[in-house]
Formats: sequence, C-alpha cells, structure tokens
Amino acid sequence: SFVTTRTTCDAYGTMNVLWLIIAWFFCNNRFVANSFIVQFICHPLHKSRLSTGSQSFDFSSKDGWETFYQSSDEVCEWHSSINQTELIRNYVPEGSSCLISGCGNSRLPYLINELHAGNTKITCLDSSMACLNQLKKTLPQSNNVKFICGDAVALTKTLDERNDHFDVIIDKGLTDALLCGEGWDTPLMLLLRESEKVLKSPGGSYVLVSYRLPAATQKFIQDTSKGLRWSFRLLGSNDRVQISVAKKI
Repeated sequence: SFVTTRTTCDAYGTMNVLWLIIAWFFCNNRFVANSFIVQFICHPLHKSRLSTGSQSFDFSSKDGWETFYQSSDEVCEWHSSINQTELIRNYVPEGSSCLISGCGNSRLPYLINELHAGNTKITCLDSSMACLNQLKKTLPQSNNVKFICGDAVALTKTLDERNDHFDVIIDKGLTDALLCGEGWDTPLMLLLRESEKVLKSPGGSYVLVSYRLPAATQKFIQDTSKGLRWSFRLLGSNDRVQISVAKKI
C-alpha cells in the first residue's frame, strides 16, 4: 500500500506560499528558528539563550532539547502570552493529581504548588534530565511533587500504569514540538493514546496549550483519541495561542 507521512505544513494548514517559505526557512536556519522560539514562545527576558549556532534545530528531538537545557539554566516559558495563574484556576482543581507532560523548566509546577499550598499532587515529566535537575532547584522538596525522566509518547512504560492515574494532564508546548517533526502524526497519536490510558475515568482532563490549530489538525486529534471528548479554543485562549481540553469519557 502507498503510505504517506504528515508534515508540519499538514499540521498547521497550507494557507499560502508564504507559510511554506517560512517553514522551509526555519527548518534550514537554526538562528532564525531559535530567535522565533525566544520571541514568540519563550519568555522575552531570555532572548539570548537560543541565538547561537548555525545548524538546523529539530524541535521534536529529545537529544536536541537535552543539549538545549544543558546550555543554560534560565527559564524558557513556552506560550508566555497565556496567564498561567488563570490557567491553573480554570483547569487544575486544588487537591487533584496533575501530570505536566514535557514540562521543560517552566514555572508552571511551582505556581500550581504555590497557589494550591501543596495540596495538589504534581508529576513533572520530561525526556531531559538537565531540565528536571533545574526544576528540582526551584521547587521545594515535598512529598506532593515528583520528577520523572521519560518519554511522553510511551507513558505506560515510563509510569506505573496501575498506580499512576491523573485527574489532569497538562501539555503546554509538547504537541507543538511534536508537530515540528516530519511524520508528526505517529508520535502525536501515541502521545494522545498513552495519555488517555493514564487519565482517570471518567472525567479526567487533558489540557492542551498550543498554537492555534487548523480544523484539519483538530479533526486528526479528535479522530486519534476516541476515548476523549474535545473542546477547542476555550477560556484563556488568545489570537495566537489556544487552550483546548479533552475529557475522558
């Protein structure tokens, strides 16, 4: 049978030739791509982090991100245009169990812990040990916070599936990173299906913070995760970044 792979252009829509040129340019110019990430994804106070190097950078690469986090311990806050305090108040109930999938070195777990006075169980999952070591320095030692180095697209191997079930999974930038890779449909499918397995049933929530996704990509997400009921572009979204939530059926 004839098999095709989905590209970044499939994920974000082929609206016009300009976007194709931009996608090609980012894939072949690390300096420009890194500058774009710092300008539009990371916190503006840390623009110097990603401004070196001439080779292309694969944002879906685990090895690439490990090197990235080894280069500096400054916070890189994906989707900093989203109010994280409001995100927590709207979508993370106090006293719940919360998995932050592909957590990076975001301040999000710190803010959850602070706003909920340590009453929420937080699991920080990332494939980069370097970024987890950074998080351990900023979060107080506590029984309600756990750090796991592992692959989010293989959660049932990374976690104890019998005991590790969550009320909430937060994906802030992880799906965006996967969509940057060629053949993104397979890892995204695995991420969603594996996440579905470790969400509590019924009513567990998958909170996705991402760039605004075209209808075709939203449909792919819905068709891939049949056990989840999705709502897109919810409270807290803006003209560039959307908050979407899936409830486990």
